[in-house]
Amino acid sequence: MIPFFAQHLYFLSCLYFLILFLGTFFFIQDRTTRKHVLVVSLVFAIANLFIRHMYADWWNPVFVWKPIPFEDPLFTFVVTGFITSLYAVINRHFKREIVIEFSRTYKIFIILGSIIAIFGSFYILLIGSFWATIVTMLFVSIFVFFKIPQVLKSVLITAIIVTIISVPGYLYGTYLHPGWIQEYWTLSGLPSKLLFGIPVGEYAFYFFDTFLTVAIYELLFRKKI
Repeated sequence: MIPFFAQHLYFLSCLYFLILFLGTFFFIQDRTTRKHVLVVSLVFAIANLFIRHMYADWWNPVFVWKPIPFEDPLFTFVVTGFITSLYAVINRHFKREIVIEFSRTYKIFIILGSIIAIFGSFYILLIGSFWATIVTMLFVSIFVFFKIPQVLKSVLITAIIVTIISVPGYLYGTYLHPGWIQEYWTLSGLPSKLLFGIPVGEYAFYFFDTFLTVAIYELLFRKKI
């Protein structure tokens, strides 16, 4: 089993975040919140199917079954589920009044804007998948949290925890398969620089992905309170 995981570290990463997802998901007592977490996770997993081909300039992992690389949507689903579950658990400890509900027009603006941002940055500006992703994450986060700055403390705490928790997965991957970072990752420039043996771009991804994920979660399900 160990040799299998050493060659399929992407699949092992899916299992790692699946455990984290389930561990936080069942801390959520409210059934409606659980449903929202699953909906957001599914939305991200489906969206991944349309953009996964862009990331060849970021990394080229080994899939369990190359004809159907199920790890991409699975990884997206469990990471999104972990982030939203953790945020829901953390955010319930901060009581605050939020008197805004996003209009349908604003939701459409954010969703269409994010699509234009990622595809426009990648295909028109040709800035690479990493920077196109970061631009999109920032676009969505800025326009959502500008409206609800009250949740930023919860989001920041969640982002820091998610980023820290991602590190052991990379280190264990290096233990099982020394040199896998150099084999899999094709990043260049600043994102490719190593910090504790992990590309800087990976820290940035988890940190800003948390902001994006929570922003979409709030955008879809925020109600006036």
